[in-house]
Amino acid sequence: EPWLFGEQTTNNIREAVRSRYKLLPYWYTVARYANLTGVPIIRPLFFEFPTDTSVFSMDNQFLVGPSILVKPVTEPSAQTLQVYLPGIDNDNENIVPNEKLIWYDLDDGTQFKQSSHVTVPAPLSHLPVFQRGGSIIPKRERSRRASSLMIYDPLTLVVALDINGNAYGELYLDDGETFNFLEGEYIHRVFTYTNSTHTLSSEVHPTFSSTKYKIASEIVVERIIFRGLPKTPKVVTKTQNKLTESLQFSTDSKGQLIVRRPWLVISENWKISFQY
Repeated sequence: EPWLFGEQTTNNIREAVRSRYKLLPYWYTVARYANLTGVPIIRPLFFEFPTDTSVFSMDNQFLVGPSILVKPVTEPSAQTLQVYLPGIDNDNENIVPNEKLIWYDLDDGTQFKQSSHVTVPAPLSHLPVFQRGGSIIPKRERSRRASSLMIYDPLTLVVALDINGNAYGELYLDDGETFNFLEGEYIHRVFTYTNSTHTLSSEVHPTFSSTKYKIASEIVVERIIFRGLPKTPKVVTKTQNKLTESLQFSTDSKGQLIVRRPWLVISENWKISFQY
């Protein structure tokens, strides 16, 4: 049992479990695609980067879906770790300009865009996990005893911009218990941040559209974290049900823009806009 190994080990295990629970909306969305297409949830790097020959034999890193890269710590007493982040190095002949990537530390948003080979801290209390630039990851931040108690919990969206300032993500939800999703009782949303218009929008997935998952109207987005914005906007607004209003926002030490309490209903179309 976790508590048999001392308080520090118990705390580390607790935080690791909490991190996994927070990401369950993302895991569930990736699992939906595995159900539909057979594409694996856990992926080797060559699955997403088939032109990067340096990852073909790499078996000490892996991806969760297309957007999260994990580097497990496998050496005892390690305090730092060498990580390979695909798509960054300018001297990699297999990376064409529009495929170059930015990566972000999943926890605090630290950017990695200068070199694919980086050294990162790896104490027992922190597992190196990275978010791919250009992705939007849905999370649930509130701690619960079981995932079944999270069904009405609000969501956080983590928007990590790519080198062109754009991002895309999806969210799939159903009741998590029955086969009613086969009858259309689910919701599948698409989130898109477009640099040219400085807007984040939510729409029904064009292929997997359904409005039968009734409790989706009771689930809201309570926070949005933007990573990689080149500058801070002067005004942030939301548009939902044809109504537009200003929102509270702030920045942190890593330059992340945090929009608080937008209360966006997940089953509805809406838009977040920046004014500079």
